[in-house]
Amino acid sequence: QRLLPATFALTKLAPRKYERVSSAGTATGILEPLLVRAYHRAGHALPRTAHAHLPHPHEGGAVQLFQRGVAKNAVKADIASLYPSIMRVHRIGPRCDSLEVLLELVEQMTKTRLEYKKIAKSLPRDHADFAHADAMQAALKLIINSAYGYLAAGDIALFADRAAADQITLTGRRILETVILGLRTHGVTLLEADTDGVFFALPDGVTETQARALVQQVSDSLADGINLEFDALYPTMLSHDIKNYALLHTDGQITMRGSAFKSTRFEPFGARFLEAAMRRVLTNDLTGLRAVYCETLHAILSRQLSASDVCVLSKLRKPQDTYMKSRASLREAAYEAALQSGLNWLPGQRIRWYRALGGRLVALLFEIADDQLEGQRDYDAAHYAALFKRTFVSRLEHALEPRVFAQVFRSEAQANLFDVNLETLSVRWV
Repeated sequence: QRLLPATFALTKLAPRKYERVSSAGTATGILEPLLVRAYHRAGHALPRTAHAHLPHPHEGGAVQLFQRGVAKNAVKADIASLYPSIMRVHRIGPRCDSLEVLLELVEQMTKTRLEYKKIAKSLPRDHADFAHADAMQAALKLIINSAYGYLAAGDIALFADRAAADQITLTGRRILETVILGLRTHGVTLLEADTDGVFFALPDGVTETQARALVQQVSDSLADGINLEFDALYPTMLSHDIKNYALLHTDGQITMRGSAFKSTRFEPFGARFLEAAMRRVLTNDLTGLRAVYCETLHAILSRQLSASDVCVLSKLRKPQDTYMKSRASLREAAYEAALQSGLNWLPGQRIRWYRALGGRLVALLFEIADDQLEGQRDYDAAHYAALFKRTFVSRLEHALEPRVFAQVFRSEAQANLFDVNLETLSVRWV
């Protein structure tokens, strides 16, 4: 109920042991055994597909960025289970599946999942039956959503069919275009569209009830079995790039998505800055934004940070002897830090490393606690000040007009003759 509920639920469905299911891929590890079992029970020979490949590359879902900047009243709407729904509605499956097992599995599992999802939504989270219902719907969702990917898996999949996979994504792109056109007719401001979902902004004063009704109108224009669903209404959203955005929730929480804002390779001080700065951006607080910037820059230059604040986490995947052979032609910072620190590593070992004074690279064992590094402040302050501006401050360039950006993030503390009171300025509104 707490650790791996979806995996436990999958074990009830798939002919695999629990410990294998926990690490198996959902396509060839779970879905394919279900297909094989069905053919075995029917006394039917397994097919040998001749359609795993096509001469041209596979084209996936549609991705479009319409606007960059900060938008008010941002709505997220999703096409429910897009690819499984396309398979069901248009009966698109592998041509070698003469028993049509895959389509039958998708059909039955989708219906069953919706039943469990309905049960889970009707129960409080602390109810005894909630965990079971939620685990079952999550497990079924994993298998259903892997069906399309399985078709495009090539030689590793017994029932692969590239033409079927291409037909599914082509249909998906057309459906998404229909959604986009439908939203345009309602005069909304489109922000981003990605495969099965879309963000758009509404004028001030539009309520959630009205937003839901608008989404339902667009959904009604789609084919039976294809449904556009309202997901959420956010007070503000920063549209930075495709699949890179930040959202302010109605309860004040901030969500950041995409590698521009979330990465395991971010230095901790930079990640903290982005979180604090994003709140100021989404609440149009440019005075607070400049304060966060100045505080962070001052902390770097005055060595208030510790080694743990500037470290990057890396996994050393190459054996030591392999790296030494290629070192003459290509040097990699994480491995150089390990060498300069006298570490003998094994493949897969994780370290934290940073740049110290004089350009020296320092590697630390991952297991060392942050509080043990509190007094270690020998980092190269100038290097990290430049990195701060180049890597983290630049992530906010689409939130502000260039002139405003230059004033907010100027290094000098003294005001410029042509500066404008920050309280009178605003973010770059869409």
